Amino acid sequence: MIIFDLDGTLYKTHETTLPALRSVCAAYGLTVSHEDEYYLLHTTSRHLLARIAPDMPEEEIVRFTQQLRKGERAAVVEKGALFDGAAELLRQLHAAGHTLAICGMGEREYIHMILEKCAIAPFFSYVYHRADGKSKSQILAQLLRDSGMDAADCLMIGDSGTDRCAAEDNGVPFIGVRYGYGADALEGCKCIAESVGQLRKILLHAEETV
Repeated sequence: MIIFDLDGTLYKTHETTLPALRSVCAAYGLTVSHEDEYYLLHTTSRHLLARIAPDMPEEEIVRFTQQLRKGERAAVVEKGALFDGAAELLRQLHAAGHTLAICGMGEREYIHMILEKCAIAPFFSYVYHRADGKSKSQILAQLLRDSGMDAADCLMIGDSGTDRCAAEDNGVPFIGVRYGYGADALEGCKCIAESVGQLRKILLHAEETV
């Protein structure tokens, strides 16, 4: 089974999340730097607000998050897109008989919206999303239990330290993709792809040598 992270691995999150973030922050009179924007791409809006608006009341945090979610999902419907070559890679892997899965940290509705918008939902046998109080390592562990797959027979592909740790915690071999949003956390990985094209070559080579 090949397990993909979604944001920053298959999906161009920056093209839909950042415009929504800038719009909501402008409405709240908040200034966000490029570093703040990058931070959001591999964390949550609540963590971002703790950084840029630490005194914001809880009710405003909830309202901000709701408005960001609404803007982000509207942008997904309008212009959501995968990284170049990602759809073809998934199509090829699926046609070759590989079981494919998503293990993301986005909310369920958000993840399924992207899969439908980008016409890749049929490729995935398992789709796992954020669950309150659970780390990505725990979500990946649940995916492995539910699928009945042995960790050694799986492969995790992701762009962040969270993905890397989840794979390591569960004994799943890992490929890091440096074109996403957490390249700094991938230093020292045994296998790294600089582009979707290179990822494709790595996966096809692995398939040919099995």
